[in-house]
Amino acid sequence: VLAWLVRNPMVENIRRIHPIDFSDEQNVFAFNPLSINEPDEAYGVADLVTEALGRVFGQSKATETPLIDATLNTVFVVLAERGLPVAAARWFLVEKHAEIRERLLAGHPDEYYRDLGSELGRKKGAEFRETVQSAERRIRKLIGNPQIRRIFSQTENTIDFRNAMDNGDVLLMN
Repeated sequence: VLAWLVRNPMVENIRRIHPIDFSDEQNVFAFNPLSINEPDEAYGVADLVTEALGRVFGQSKATETPLIDATLNTVFVVLAERGLPVAAARWFLVEKHAEIRERLLAGHPDEYYRDLGSELGRKKGAEFRETVQSAERRIRKLIGNPQIRRIFSQTENTIDFRNAMDNGDVLLMN
C-alpha cells in the first residue's frame, strides 16, 4: 500500500507523501533538532531541545531538574554552534572522550562554556560520573536504540518538517 501511495500520480498531485521506514538502514531518515541557520539561534534551539527531552522523561518544567537541564543545555548549545547532531552529546558526557570535549569547547567565545570544559576536564572517575550521570542517562536512553541513533546522528535533516506542515504533506511512518 505504501509503495502504491508513493508512486500513484493521483495521490502525488493532491499532497506530497514522505515515506519513512525507520528500519531501512540504506535510506536513513535524518533529523537534527540542533540544526540552526545563524549562530545566535543556538541558545534558543538548545533550550527547546532540552525542554523536549525533559518532557520525554516526564518532566513538566526545567526547574524540576536544574543540574540535568543546565548540563544538557550547555552541551546542546555547543553542538548546535558546531553543526553537530544530538548523538554527539556523548562526547561531553562520557569521560573517555575528554580530548574531543576539550577541542569542542576550546576557543569558545563565551567564558561559561570554556569553564565547563575545564571543570569537566579536572573531574575523574566517580566525580565525573556523578556530575553528568543523569544527563548522560537521558541521552543514552534516547540514542540507545540503533534505529533512533541513526536518526539523531545526522547533521542534515532529510525532511523539512516546517515546510511539510505548511504544505499539508503526508508523513507515512513504518
